Amino acid sequence: MHRTLALALAAGLVLGAPALAQPVRIVSPYRPIFTTQSLGPAVAYLRTGQAAPDFGPQDGPLLSARYTVRLSGPLELEVRGGAASSRRTLFAPDPTNPLQPPQRRGEVPVTLALGEGAFRFRLTGPRTWHRLSPFLTAGFGLASDVRRTHPEEDSVPPDARFRFGTRFVVSTGAGTEWYVGRRWALVPDVRLRWWRLDRPRGLQRGLGESSAWVPNLAVELGLAYTF
Repeated sequence: MHRTLALALAAGLVLGAPALAQPVRIVSPYRPIFTTQSLGPAVAYLRTGQAAPDFGPQDGPLLSARYTVRLSGPLELEVRGGAASSRRTLFAPDPTNPLQPPQRRGEVPVTLALGEGAFRFRLTGPRTWHRLSPFLTAGFGLASDVRRTHPEEDSVPPDARFRFGTRFVVSTGAGTEWYVGRRWALVPDVRLRWWRLDRPRGLQRGLGESSAWVPNLAVELGLAYTF
């Protein structure tokens, strides 16, 4: 009996030896990103900040295109240009009582052109985690009202007419690239931009500060082709 048991143990060791000798495969959730550039469109909804009264650009869609290039390791440079379709309200002081709040005089369309450069920092470095590559951004740029004047403003006193003009923009944001293919990625992100609004002199009575930096939040979904 002892002899039979010893033979069985020896046979088990011999048969199991090849399996024990095989290397253990470890599947990593990380994958390197070999491409260094990307290009693609993006669509966003822009929620604009206001200064009393609400004379600045209102909420609206924002369409843009962006290009990114890797600088070193997790650091990238992002350049983008876009346009936002919006409206703004016309205000005029009460001619019978200047101490009363300004009166609404209708709305006019606004087209904002936006140009921006930003640094992008990938939190996972030049690699993905479960096909995701989250990032943070910080940058600056310019925003300009393409449609500067309107006939509807003829009913508003000159010193109460708002001009957006060209504004310096500071931005921060966060998002991720979700790789859905070898070279294609969906890019959802949230971008917060600040620009300054200057209240027209004719609307300043009793409203405090004449200018303010206001936050403008954009929730965005983009498509990127990497190469």
